[in-house]
Amino acid sequence: MPENILQIWLTFLTDKLPLVWDVTVVFFLSAVVLLIVLSVSQYSIERRRHIVLLRKEQYVPQINRYLASGRNELAVNGRLDYYALADALTEVNSFLPVGERRKTRDLAMEMEVDTYLLHRYRTSWSEVKKKFFFTKMLFLYSPRLKSFFERMIQKHTEFEMMVYSVYGFAKLAETDEDLEHITDVLQGAYNRGISLKFSEFVYMQALVNVPYRELEIFLNGVLFRAAPMVMVRSVVAAMGDTKNPEYAPLLKRLFARYREDEQFVITYIRSFHKIGAMECDVIAAYYQSHAPVTRIVCSRTGLDLCGNEALSFLYVYFFDENYYVRRNIFETCKQHGIGRAEILEIVTRNAADKINDAFFLDGLNAFCPVAEYDNA
Repeated sequence: MPENILQIWLTFLTDKLPLVWDVTVVFFLSAVVLLIVLSVSQYSIERRRHIVLLRKEQYVPQINRYLASGRNELAVNGRLDYYALADALTEVNSFLPVGERRKTRDLAMEMEVDTYLLHRYRTSWSEVKKKFFFTKMLFLYSPRLKSFFERMIQKHTEFEMMVYSVYGFAKLAETDEDLEHITDVLQGAYNRGISLKFSEFVYMQALVNVPYRELEIFLNGVLFRAAPMVMVRSVVAAMGDTKNPEYAPLLKRLFARYREDEQFVITYIRSFHKIGAMECDVIAAYYQSHAPVTRIVCSRTGLDLCGNEALSFLYVYFFDENYYVRRNIFETCKQHGIGRAEILEIVTRNAADKINDAFFLDGLNAFCPVAEYDNA
């Protein structure tokens, strides 16, 4: 029996080993070639990335000189220069005031960066490359890309690309119809799990370019057709994020329509506080709300929106059961220059029976200590 096994093994070595050896050699050589190709490809990618970075660093000061003088000294030679110029415009735009971005937009159009990237997107067969060109177009602010982003919103069922497309479209919005379109898209995206914060961010991008009258027309449509409350709150929050005090009348009209919704009221108060306008009526109406969040917001913004005189009724927050309400009112008193003596006087005059309230004394000693008062 052992002799038969040995005979079989010797037969295998003499008949099959050359074939096994040939396969091994081919596999080994293929692996070596693949590694060489991957190494060369990686080197080529890194080299192109380095060239783009160097060219971008050259373009940034040239763009800044263009913004200062209006004289265009830029030159583009080949695709890597287009990528570098797109990156440079994106970097400069991130530091520019909104009004100045029109200059970089005009520069991008003059250099045809937008049309080049759009052409590369349309002719590319790779989805990875398509996303590469798409992301570079997002921050060029070119109106020639508006119809492209709109088609992308309609075309893409992929959630990520649809979200980026509506963001790109919002940056180019100009009319009330554009805002209507954004609202419809965001409502559908919200039902699929998008956050309210992102909706607020998208609306803020749109409000940068949309004229006041177009926003007014859009809001009138919202009032009459009773848009979803989540979208109304997003618009109101975005109006506050712009820090534009001219929006105060529009915000008040929305408040008149939705004042019964306390979540809307909270967003409204925060937005009015951000735009720096006075609005005491809403504080006077809601400062005694049973909802802690509403009282927290009122205690933080009340003196800013009403003035120091509001302490004649906001003093009740000194004794509130919620720590954050008490902390906010003491902190805002300090910010408005209302010291320990004035607080004690107000409490003595309006709520003498609360002068020894434990919550009040804790807050008073924490935020207006006696030593600090004596030194003053």
